[in-house]
Formats: sequence, structure tokens, C-alpha cells
Amino acid sequence: MKLILNTFLILTIFSCTKIEDFSAANGANSSEGYRAKTVVSESQLKSYTLQDPQKLVKIGKIISEGKYLLINEYGKGIHVFDNSIPSSPVNKVFISIPGNRDFYLKDLYLLADNGTNFVALNIKLIDEIISNGKTLKDLVDAKKTIEKVGGIDNVFKFPQFPLERNVFFECPDTTKGLIIEWELVKMTQKPNCFR
Repeated sequence: MKLILNTFLILTIFSCTKIEDFSAANGANSSEGYRAKTVVSESQLKSYTLQDPQKLVKIGKIISEGKYLLINEYGKGIHVFDNSIPSSPVNKVFISIPGNRDFYLKDLYLLADNGTNFVALNIKLIDEIISNGKTLKDLVDAKKTIEKVGGIDNVFKFPQFPLERNVFFECPDTTKGLIIEWELVKMTQKPNCFR
């Protein structure tokens, strides 16, 4: 046991990186770090909308249920595909749920995290797009949208740091809202936060 503990301590000591080394190894006067790209306020956080299909960028959880294929876009919402022909799903609509990382679908009720909140949405009208050939414009013209049927505020912690590890990032200003997207940029000064 003592040998295992000593080996662990030695590996830990020698595997640590010096976080003081912000400048690039070639002596450049700048390096890369993360800064907030997309920040949403509390009112924007609770805005659930249907949007035109969007490109998959940073995918998370995937659920296939019947003719539906739902794919999470980390921090932004859920892509809905018509999966009637599983070999060629068709991207039909995007459900914007700011701060979304996880979800569950049951009988066209969507249970999802929404930043720090939990929300339950009735998305049955998506069946009008998938099964009845309606377009998003048809639904907007008819003033139909997804309906919030329940929820609880402030039940989750939302990470206010980039998902990447061993990186510098600008410390978040939580008074402005939740940071749902980070971007890697060149920086001339070392940010105060490291993960």
C-alpha cells in the first residue's frame, strides 16, 4: 500500500504543469486563453423558442424515440430530426433552450435543464412538422409555439468555466448572466482564472 501511495505521489508531482508558463514556448508575448462568447441574462434564459434547423456544432446527448431523433447542442438547445427513415434523418427544427446540457423525452413532453433551472415543455406541435408536413413558418403564422408546462428555478449549478482543462480563462462576471459559450482567443495578458 505504501509503495502504491509513493508511486502516486511521485507521478502527481512530475505530471503537474507550471501554470506560470502563459507565454508560448517560442518567447512570443501572447498566448491563447478563453473568454466569454455568449452570455445570457435571466430573461433570455427563460425564452424557449422554435427556430429553423441549425448546423450541429457541439453535440451532447442523443435520443432516438420512434420517428424522432433529438440531439443536444451543448448550452443552446435541441436539434429535432425526422427519423422516419433511420438511414437518412432530416433536420427539421431547433428548440432553443439556453443553457441546456441534458434532456429527457416522454410522450412529446421534454424535460430539460435550462441553465440553473429545470423546465418541462410540451412539444407536441413538433409532430405537426414531422408528421403533417407543416413548416416552422406555418406554426409562427398560426401563433403556435412550445408551451412551458412546469419547472423549478435554481436547482442546478451551471459551469462558469470552459469545459477544456489545463487552460487559462477570463474570470466570469456572474452579474451579467450565464456564460453558455466560450471562445479560444489570443491574449497578451494572462487571465486570472485557470482550470
